[in-house]
Amino acid sequence: MDAVVRTMVRRLITRQRLLQWETAAEVELAGDKRTTLDIYLNWTPALALGLLLLVWLVRPEAVFAALPILLLWAFSKPVSVWLNRPPQAPRKETSDRDRWLLRESALRTWRYFDEFSTEEHHWLVPDNVQEENTKVAPRISPTNLGFLFNARQVACEFGYLTVPEFTQLTCEPTQP
Repeated sequence: MDAVVRTMVRRLITRQRLLQWETAAEVELAGDKRTTLDIYLNWTPALALGLLLLVWLVRPEAVFAALPILLLWAFSKPVSVWLNRPPQAPRKETSDRDRWLLRESALRTWRYFDEFSTEEHHWLVPDNVQEENTKVAPRISPTNLGFLFNARQVACEFGYLTVPEFTQLTCEPTQP
């Protein structure tokens, strides 16, 4: 809002400092410099209270409809401070048990995809497999193709596949 008002005043009234601007990085480096937005946010609780009183005097029946918006407006400064906080410190390292579970899940997933991606299906995983009689549908979905690629990539990263095997399975076309 500040930028819009400032631009309109400079273009229509003063016709000065039309090319003056600061990047967000420059503003952050200034640090202690208070921006007009900070001043505005400091005044929003008073403005919200004033509008609440105005609504109460002019249309008392509309107070309950206006109250949620005015409360949000009044608490815009604490919300903005909360949103501008630095991110929390990263969580602790993954435990050995969790690492084992992830590796085991990756291995099982890759083996499942590897078991059903055969030459008959051009080395692509089929859309669905019936558990009984192991009947395989002769079609593929984009989702399963993405899962197949991700399973191969993780298998490669965990050492279940070598990079040449990963490349051969993923990139090289099969010969009919």
